[in-house]
Formats: sequence, structure tokens, C-alpha cells
Amino acid sequence: MWLNWIGTIVIAIILSNFFTTSIKKKYYNPFLLVSVFFSFIGIIFENIMYHLEENGIQSMVNLFYALHITSFCIYFFYMYLFLNSLIHSRPSVPSLVFISGLIAIIFIGSWVHYLYYPELSYDDGSIPVALARLAFDLTGVYVFGVQGMVIYFRIYQKVKEKFALLFIFTQFSMMSGYFFRIFREINNLASFYNPTQINPVFINGLSPIIIFLNIFGMIGAMVYIVLYSINIKYIVRLPADIYFLGIYTISGLQIYKVNLKASKQRYVEDRLLSGIFSAFYSIFKTLFQSHHPIEIIRSQDFSLLFIAQEKIMVVAATEQPTYTLEHAMRQFFKQFTEEFPRIYEKNFLNLDGIERVEQILHERFPFLEIEKSPFDSAYSTQAELSTEQNGKKDSQIPVTPDLVEDVQNLSK
Repeated sequence: MWLNWIGTIVIAIILSNFFTTSIKKKYYNPFLLVSVFFSFIGIIFENIMYHLEENGIQSMVNLFYALHITSFCIYFFYMYLFLNSLIHSRPSVPSLVFISGLIAIIFIGSWVHYLYYPELSYDDGSIPVALARLAFDLTGVYVFGVQGMVIYFRIYQKVKEKFALLFIFTQFSMMSGYFFRIFREINNLASFYNPTQINPVFINGLSPIIIFLNIFGMIGAMVYIVLYSINIKYIVRLPADIYFLGIYTISGLQIYKVNLKASKQRYVEDRLLSGIFSAFYSIFKTLFQSHHPIEIIRSQDFSLLFIAQEKIMVVAATEQPTYTLEHAMRQFFKQFTEEFPRIYEKNFLNLDGIERVEQILHERFPFLEIEKSPFDSAYSTQAELSTEQNGKKDSQIPVTPDLVEDVQNLSK
């Protein structure tokens, strides 16, 4: 028993380091944090359950088993949401319905067993708990096998990083124990209907395999968190191409825009972009009388994501919209507007401002690489023109070649 608590303390240390690192570095996904938290709560309930079981208090054992299962239901659901957030902006409806159905069976079955069969073991005491245990293992296989392994493999195919292969291993190890336990749970469920068909040799042969794979799965889960702890930036790893990211005023002026390295780049003239984005907002607000800003415009292989507030908007062009990208954009937008609260009055950044925006960009999107620096010849040429027209040196250099012309027209 004391070994379980030692293991729990070790897990607590690993998780506390993960939480503090996530919050300190500001690389966090709320789904992952909630999932990890409730997995730890479930482990504590499980240890209490085993302690009560040693003392023969079956009704309390079933209570803490139900609490343990409930915690892991939340863990499964939020881990599912986190994995989906890496490659999708929203979970698909069939997938969401499927996992919600499994979790409902787990929750209802475990609590029905506690309420109506308090003196029977949760191992094989009633049909409701047998169904709950089967649904529990199916959920583990679905989340870590069907979802996790496939998603991290897709990430590996896109980024070709060995680090992604380690995540595939962790998903496989966590899925393995659940997969083999399915056979045991099917056997337990069948015993309620036809006990003579049970093969004890088969079940006894599975037991050591299941014990080994449970340990293997726990190791995989710990490695999973350790991997994110040592490379916390990987939480915002984006497997899809992002073509550019820009900051614009609602009126159509471009404050900042940067092209990003992608496997297949798509270039659009800056002047056209700022005008198009302004037109979109005018159409939605004036023609359709919408009271909310645009959030996304998408096709099957290209999307525009918008984060807007008052007079400023951030726009990202991407191959595939994901929740992770949206979350990072919101953090980028929040940090930018906090550091440049009156930027819409100037409509341009000075040199220090440009450098700071790039720092924020790398903080929020650590894996993105800028393809064209704001300090290249095109910007330098425009800066020289601006300096000559003003008749003096000026450190406030417009970010885009067309921005000076727009500002000068406004001042006439």
C-alpha cells in the first residue's frame, strides 16, 4: 500500500512542475491542465479505495470507486478535447457524441452500482458496473489509440520531428492496458448470462499481461507529462501551415504583417489584404447588421482566422484552423493590445515597437519562422523615403510600404 502512496507523491511532484512551468512560461492549454488535474484526483481516490478494500469496508470502497471513475471520466473527456485541439478548431459531432455516450455509461454504471449494490465488489458484482468497466476501457482505447496515436502521427508526418515519435509511444503505452482489459470485461459481462462458457484459463493467462500493461501505461502517462514539462513550448506545436499573420485597424490600415515559412507558401499583396479585411467587416456590420466580429472564413484547404476588439484585429492565414492556433492568437492579441493600447491612433510602429511585436510573436508561436523580415530592403527603402519627406531622421518607421501613403493622405 505504501508503494502506491510513494508513487502518488512522485506523480504529484511531476505534475506540480508541469503546472508551474505551464503557467510561468504561458504555454498552456486549458483542456490539458484540467485533464491532468483530474487524473491526479482520480489516482488519490483510487489509493483511498485500495486502503479501504484492505480493511473490508465494501460500501465505502464502492463510493471511492465511483469517485475515482468520475474523476477519470473528466480526465478522458478533457484529454479528448486537448488532442482534438491540436488539429481541429472544434470536435466533430459524431466523435463527440460517441465519447460522451461512453462516458455517460461509465458514470451511470459506477454510481448505480454504489447506490443499489453497496455490498458487492466493483470487480464483477453487478451488470451496471461491468458495463461501466467495459465502457471505461473502450474510452481509453478510443482517446489514446484512435485519437492520440493518429493525431501525433499526423503531427510527425508534417513536422518530421523525433520528439513527435515519443508522443506516439506514450499514446500506445497508455492505450495498451485498456485494450487488453477489454477482453476481461467482456468475459465478466458474459458471466452474468452464461457462467458455463467462461474460460478461467484464458482469463488467468490475461491477468499478468494486464498487470504489466497497466504499469507500462502508467510509465507512458508519466513520460507524456515529462515530455511536455521539458519542452513546454510543444503544447502549441502547430502541424498545419500558417502563411502569414497580420495586425490591422478595422478601417483598413495595416500596422504589422509578417510572412511565415510554410511547405507551400501563398503570397498576396499587402494593400489588397488590408482593404479586403476592412471590406469584410463593413459588409458584416453594415449590410448584415451583425453585432459580433468575424471569427473565421474557411475553405477545405485554406482559412482566415480573425481576433478583433474595438479598432484592432489580428488575422492569421492557415492551412487548417485549430483551437490551439486560436488560443495562441488570443494571447498574442491580448499581449499586443496591453503593450500598445493606443496603436490605432498612430497606425504604425517605431523600430522598438517592431522588435517587441516580433518578440511577442515568438513567445506565443515559438515554432513559427519568419520568412521575410520587416527590416529587409523594401522596408528600408520606404523608411528612407519617409525620412526625406519629413526632412529629418525619424525612428518611427511604418511597417508596410503603403502605410506611409495612407497616413500622409489622412494628414492632408
